[in-house]
Amino acid sequence: MVKRIKQISVNKYDVLLILATIFFVSVYAPLEMILTNIEEFWFDVSSAFSICGFVFVLLFIFFVFYFKHVKDERLLGAARVVLLSILLSTFLQGDFLNINFGVLNGADVEWKKYLGRMILDIVVWLAIFLTTALVAASLTACGNKTDTENGADTQVETQEDAAQDDAAQDSADSTDAADTQDTLLLETVAPATLKVEEYVTLCDYKSLTVQVEPATVEESEVDSYIESALATATDAAAGITDRAVEEGDTVNIDY
Repeated sequence: MVKRIKQISVNKYDVLLILATIFFVSVYAPLEMILTNIEEFWFDVSSAFSICGFVFVLLFIFFVFYFKHVKDERLLGAARVVLLSILLSTFLQGDFLNINFGVLNGADVEWKKYLGRMILDIVVWLAIFLTTALVAASLTACGNKTDTENGADTQVETQEDAAQDDAAQDSADSTDAADTQDTLLLETVAPATLKVEEYVTLCDYKSLTVQVEPATVEESEVDSYIESALATATDAAAGITDRAVEEGDTVNIDY
């Protein structure tokens, strides 16, 4: 006797959420920071690539296994809330809430200077987690309420639908007969014999004119554009590259 094994698949939206979250957290965010500031690190960063890839694969296997074998909808919903919250929080942290720690040359960082920003980051992360959880709970409650109402209305709708189907069937039979007659009439008319001018009247389009204003550029506008381009241009050769950063220097770090 052959026993059939029931296959359990993972929702495609859950797979997309898993991929987006772990890719942003374990690959994109760390590599973007490392590659942007690769000359500022005092250690070899080549090992970071393999580490990021290993962490990505490990997290993907874990979450796919979790979503595939956990059957409790509450646990699955909690996992979705955590993944979505981490994705949103990491995105906001990396693009809007990042802290400029200066040149990362191995020196100790004065964490007390950034205490206020750290508290703000924690508050934002907690707000995102709570908001995501409340939205998920509200959607779940609405879904359960809708299912209950639909179950109560199903019996009444079934009776009404049966009566409507009978009337619709009678109407459809009459319509089909009329459509068949119209189709036979249309098929007897050859397209080549139709006179389009009897149905469409064209206006005197040959006498229509279009006026195109010539483009004019003032000399002051050209000068203003050149000055703006020069002001925003950056000359990398003008920077100091032959020594370490000293007190009083201005350092441009791109995170």
